[in-house]
Amino acid sequence: MPAYPDSPLLDLLYRPDLHILTARWLRDAPLEDLQAAHRALQAKAHTYNSFCWLMDRRRLNPTAEIAQWVAHEWLPAVVREATAPLRLASLVSPELWQFISTQNGFRDATTTVLAAHQPYHVKVFMDEGEAVRWLTGK
Repeated sequence: MPAYPDSPLLDLLYRPDLHILTARWLRDAPLEDLQAAHRALQAKAHTYNSFCWLMDRRRLNPTAEIAQWVAHEWLPAVVREATAPLRLASLVSPELWQFISTQNGFRDATTTVLAAHQPYHVKVFMDEGEAVRWLTGK
């Protein structure tokens, strides 16, 4: 997948007024494509030096494999390369939250990502306005 702001899989939009990078997942895809899209997001963050991210996952039905990869490989890599602390607001539907917080394979990844001791801050939201307020501190 090319690392362009818009793709059939991921829509990336930087808001300079808020200094937020928004990543809207548009559909499901094979693991390799999802990994490439995550890397595209990471590259775009470096372009704008923006490490406040709104990730809209409401259209995505993740697999345990991508959840584990994000939690144990991708987020640690992002933190190692970031030039500022990472704040990630994860926007999900109530159904997706129920699924990822209770199902085997997802529960471990979710607990890992949300743990207070992580060198990044991730919070789950079901309301986009609340997510933006948290990211901007307003």
